[in-house]
Parts: sequence; C-alpha cells; structure tokens
Amino acid sequence: MNAAPDPATTYGARANPDLLARIPLDARAVLDVGCGAGALGAAFRQRNPATRLTGVEPDPALRALAATHFDAVSGADIETTPPPVEPGSLDALIFGDVLEHLADPWAVLRRDRALLSDRGVLLICIPNIEHWSFTARLLRGEWRYERMGLFDETHLRWFTRDTMRRALEEAGYIPLEVAPRVFGREAAEAFAARMAPGLSALGVDLAEWRRRAFPLQYVWRAARVRPEPLFLLGRTLDHDPDGARRRILDPFAALATQPGVGTIAGPRARLPDGLGDTPCIVVLQGEAGDAAEIVAFRAAGAVVVRDVVDVASIPALHDVDAVQVRDEAARDAVLRFNPNVAMFPDAWFEGEPRLADQVAGRLAWYRGLWERRAAEPPSPAPSREGRGETLLPPPSCRRHAPGVTRGRVGVGGAETER
Repeated sequence: MNAAPDPATTYGARANPDLLARIPLDARAVLDVGCGAGALGAAFRQRNPATRLTGVEPDPALRALAATHFDAVSGADIETTPPPVEPGSLDALIFGDVLEHLADPWAVLRRDRALLSDRGVLLICIPNIEHWSFTARLLRGEWRYERMGLFDETHLRWFTRDTMRRALEEAGYIPLEVAPRVFGREAAEAFAARMAPGLSALGVDLAEWRRRAFPLQYVWRAARVRPEPLFLLGRTLDHDPDGARRRILDPFAALATQPGVGTIAGPRARLPDGLGDTPCIVVLQGEAGDAAEIVAFRAAGAVVVRDVVDVASIPALHDVDAVQVRDEAARDAVLRFNPNVAMFPDAWFEGEPRLADQVAGRLAWYRGLWERRAAEPPSPAPSREGRGETLLPPPSCRRHAPGVTRGRVGVGGAETER
C-alpha cells in the first residue's frame, strides 16, 4: 500500500480549513485550480458526495494523487488554456495559493469569471507581502527564496489586501469577505513591540500596521452576482450540547457556507449591531429564550423560530413565528399550536444523513418566513466585530464553521494560530 503524502512536503496534501469552510455545502460543481494532491476536494467530498469535483494540476505526480478524489483532473496550463468546464456551471471556483504563481493572474480572473453560476463563489487564498517576516528579513539583509512557503521560489506576483481587492473589482467580481490567516502571533507581537518606536517616528499607526502585517495570508470570497443577505442567530442550551450541535450549530455552519448568509450561535448569542434591513431569523433551541427575549427579538425585526424535539417540554409555541421539528410526530403535535411548521431531521456535515441535502430547503423556508413578516418593518438595528471582514453592505455576513459557534460573530479559522 502506498504511503499517504506528507503534508509538510507535498503541495495540496492538507486541506485549507478556511477555504473548506467557504465552499457552499450544496455545491453541484467545484473547480479547484492548482489542486495539488487533492486534499481539499477529498475533504469536501466527505461533506457532499454528490458534488462534481474538477481539478487543474500541472504536476503529474500530484495530479495522480488528486485523481483518486476528483471526478476529473486536467494538466493544462491555466494561463494559456481555459479550465475544462462549461460557462455558468460552477458553484465554487477555487484558487488556493495559486494566483501568486501566475505571470498574469489578473487576466485569468477576468477570463474565468464567466465560469461561475449566478450563485457561484470565487474562493482565493493568497500570501500577504505586508507580512511582518518580509520586513524582518529585509531589515536583516536576509532575503532569499525557499522551496515552499511565503518565500516560495516560484512566486511571481505579490499582493497586499488592498491590491487583491482592487484586482477582484477590476475583474468584475463583488468582494464579499476577506479573512486574515494569522500564524505565530507571539513572534509577530514581539516584532511589533521592537518596531513600535520606529513606526511612531515614521508616523505609522501601530494598530493599523499590526492589522496589515500580522496575516500571513488572506482568504477571499467573491461573487459574480450579488447574493441575497440573510442573518441567522441561534440560541442554544448549555445543558444539551449534543442537541445544540445537531439542531443548531452544524446546520448553521452549513448555511454559513452560502454567500450572503451570516450566522452567530451560542447560549448567550445576541443580535449584533449593524444589521440594518438585513432579513434576520432567530432560532431558539428547545426552551431557550424567555417571553421577554422573544418580544425583544421580534421588536428588533427578527422572525423567531423555536426548534422543538420534545413538544411536551416546551411551555409555549404560540408566541413564536414558526416552529421547526425533526419528525412527523412532532410536526403533527405542533400544528395544534402553530401552523408554521417545518421538519428537518437531525443531520451532520459528514456521515448519514448529511446537511448538504437540507441547505436549499432550510434557506427557502427561512426566506419564506421573512417574506411573510416583511410587512412588519424591523426597527433600526444596531457595528459588530468579526474575525472575517464582510465587504457587502450592510455588514451582515459574518460566518462560522463547525465547532466555532460559541456566541461569536466570525468565520471559523479566519484568524487562526497554529
């Protein structure tokens, strides 16, 4: 049996979690340009076995590894040959640490925009030339290329956060989100402390410099068509973490892979500032949320949904806008109290049943609830913090990934230390 490729030395042998968290879970077709050994596609296949995975990888050895996970892998030169997919067919187009290797990444971005479907997303991971380690090496006179990493000898182009955004906009994309990837924060903080006097003498704001210099990479999410915004808040129960994961956390993480959908969940989750007119759905697990909180949520313009497993244990179902249940027996019981009921069986990212099959139905139901409530305009809602910065107005698209849903707005792994 062949040994698994070493992630430390084999490109694409480890899935980038920040790209994985942003591939729409129900994507029908995904193209991973520069897929390497194919780990990202393999990881996504575990979440959505029905997707069609296409890769582009020029290295024959890596291409052979990726072919064990992908439906098709091309060895074409991406700069001279368009990807082997139909225009308008992709739900996700991925350039993970690829654009910096191209002579003209701007032309590739412009050309491949037409490959995206109306709901498709462009996902990019790109190194940051403003990273503090560049400055450190230049100051010490130690600049040199390396075989892999930030100083990869095959890097031809370099981007800052601002120049990458400009490249996306000039290619016709709508930037939706940029998430910094921060590694080795302790070393970065130490270097920043030593640089502080010099930065001050140059009139450079230390906090702003840290924001630009700490990320090793940025993950970008962009679209060809502006997505409809939707914000979901989940209030979970401290004493039922397993139920919280099955009924709120994993489903919310699945919905957060969709462009335009923002989420926050946890036992003390509250509506963030800055939602404006963004449609907002609050989902309460079991008996979470008292009558006063439900009134407050509805006064803020939110539609309130209660997630019910045991109907007998819930004191009231008529004071919420709708109820979601996991089986037919619960649905029939709830209909006596509230006519707005939807059934969503327990589901997870991996294994059976999978959440990919529920994404479209859940979103359609939530949006339908909002449309019925739209005649009751929300009061002005209140700026919010987030680890991934949303670029669409209003700032409503903060997201989370599995296991990163503890009442904090942000994308899982968007600012991660390893």
